[in-house]
Amino acid sequence: MKFSTCLICLIILTSCGNNTPKTEENTHELKEIKPFFKEEPIFEDEINSIENNSQLIEVSSLDYLRNDGKTYLVKGWVDENGGLKKLSFRSYNDKGEESIFYYYYIGKRKIATICDQTILKGNESMKVLTKSFYDDSSNVFFSKKAIIPEQSEDNYVYKKCKPVNHNDNLAWKIINQENEFETRFQGFTQNMGRNFLIVGTDNYTSTIAFGEYSDILNKLKLNEANYIGKKLIVDFTLQTEANGFTFQALKNLRFAP
Repeated sequence: MKFSTCLICLIILTSCGNNTPKTEENTHELKEIKPFFKEEPIFEDEINSIENNSQLIEVSSLDYLRNDGKTYLVKGWVDENGGLKKLSFRSYNDKGEESIFYYYYIGKRKIATICDQTILKGNESMKVLTKSFYDDSSNVFFSKKAIIPEQSEDNYVYKKCKPVNHNDNLAWKIINQENEFETRFQGFTQNMGRNFLIVGTDNYTSTIAFGEYSDILNKLKLNEANYIGKKLIVDFTLQTEANGFTFQALKNLRFAP
């Protein structure tokens, strides 16, 4: 997605004559892809600097299932001082439709966002990329869009579009476990031979696998009805089995103050 100077040079060697070889050179004029606005290369450099920073630490929210079947997951990348540089917010359903929002920050200021949507039309899919840029007050001032057919993912061109503000409020709620994404006790379930703790709210829930029943898990199990809605503090990790199955695994659990 980075804009750079595009150099196109073609050298064509023509066929030789009877006795004297003859070489004809045809050099095309250099073409430059110009930025949409003056400061765009500066914004793109900032985005690439964040993307290429291998020292950033990745953190993840729980994945939440909405009661209509859509799944939400947020990841963040922070520096060694805990400063947030990037958020990604992925939402998808079982039909194969997916949206991923990327948010980029300098300090507490949102500087750019990218919306990557996969849209299904019949048996075909297409991608729609929308990139937006924000001023010092985090207000969007420019957006551009690319519509990419399924077979043309490596060949697309952005076009200017109406400014689109990609709000990050929902992503912040998810990763901070706030409001409808609080980790409140919702019960237990079993799947694929594993026990799962269910946390969340009426509209959004998340399941976390555990092995043995700890003291707090036993307390919840024995008094399940009385503890429904009780706020918990959940520490978890992601585990992947040899068959590729990835799940959330409980590390620690306690009652919220």
